[in-house]
Amino acid sequence: MARIAALFLICLLYSNPLWSADDAHQSAPIYDPASKSYFQLFDDNLKGHWVEAKALAATKFYKGVRGRLAVVDNAQTNEFILAHFDFNRGDASVWIGLRYWCSAHMLQWEGSLAYSPSDANHFKLWHSSWSRDDYDPCAMDASKRSGYAPVYYRNIGGTVRWQAVGAGKGFREYLVEYVTHGE
Repeated sequence: MARIAALFLICLLYSNPLWSADDAHQSAPIYDPASKSYFQLFDDNLKGHWVEAKALAATKFYKGVRGRLAVVDNAQTNEFILAHFDFNRGDASVWIGLRYWCSAHMLQWEGSLAYSPSDANHFKLWHSSWSRDDYDPCAMDASKRSGYAPVYYRNIGGTVRWQAVGAGKGFREYLVEYVTHGE
């Protein structure tokens, strides 16, 4: 009887269009009533660059809504994310949907207009060192230059904040947002 139940469960999972074997390393989508979005953490067990994480996020769907890298543009959304996802691990480095345009000195969230990093009207969660200490994320050789430095959540000494990194850096995890505008 237990074997039949296990086979039934396997068939149910693989026939469910909201779940696939490709999504085995993921959290369940979690709804944030304040932002009216679902958030989901993916670990694709690879060292993907930000542009790859962005492309992968766009292939994810939940409740008929296409995913994007998460937009964390206010304190409430940030508090929700930090309360529901474990970024306190020592190795936590998670792509989000923010990038710094190097030559223009502007920030831009996925789906939004660029703005000045000094604009007081925009939420900020930078580590004291806005970029990784080992190199300037905007000073790359011409063959690797992308024009921007992607931003990610990083745990440094138990504090989870944003940090920018060169576009050639790769991380396993990325946070996807499904903007539903309400349940």
